[in-house]
Amino acid sequence: MQVDGILEETFVRPGDQVKQGQLLAQLRNIDVEIAISELEGQRTVYEAQLAGLHRISFENRRAAAEGVPVSEAWASIKRQLAKREDDREKLRLVAPKSGTVLPAPLLDPRGDDVHLPTWSGSPLDPENLGAALSAGTKLCQIGDPHRLEARLLIDQGDVRYVEPGQRVQIMLNQSADFVYVSKIERHATETVKTTPKN
Repeated sequence: MQVDGILEETFVRPGDQVKQGQLLAQLRNIDVEIAISELEGQRTVYEAQLAGLHRISFENRRAAAEGVPVSEAWASIKRQLAKREDDREKLRLVAPKSGTVLPAPLLDPRGDDVHLPTWSGSPLDPENLGAALSAGTKLCQIGDPHRLEARLLIDQGDVRYVEPGQRVQIMLNQSADFVYVSKIERHATETVKTTPKN
């Protein structure tokens, strides 16, 4: 996600198949909407001024000279408006490629020591509609569940029960209703002192 916004609607769930460019979710940012409205108003004013100056420039050379700064201001407004319209388009979250919708890492509902979370779990959870999502938040991931690699942390006392080639079923917190069937490829050799959050 590249622009902050309020999650208005989601159109997919984990496990859904999507095509590249398919709409996944719609966000709304009132600041972007207000800025676009104001810039459109300013553009209309400058266009009216330019049209008026153009009409009288045939009889008044000074009017033609006055048109230069108005024309520059109009061009500046057009650039700003194009940027804001690009921001509005970024509020339409679309699939970057075809594949299966996979859950993004879950947000810890406890938050951190400084800020309280505005939402928890996955942005695709129905209870998170209306939540404020900040730029950089992952809505979901798109991939092929048959080509995933999982790195499992296994307690030292249980390592003897896990062998390369063994068939396993994996369930993730993000999508406990979805089971990934795979097999153990190899044992890692490094020792982990603390469990990574993810």
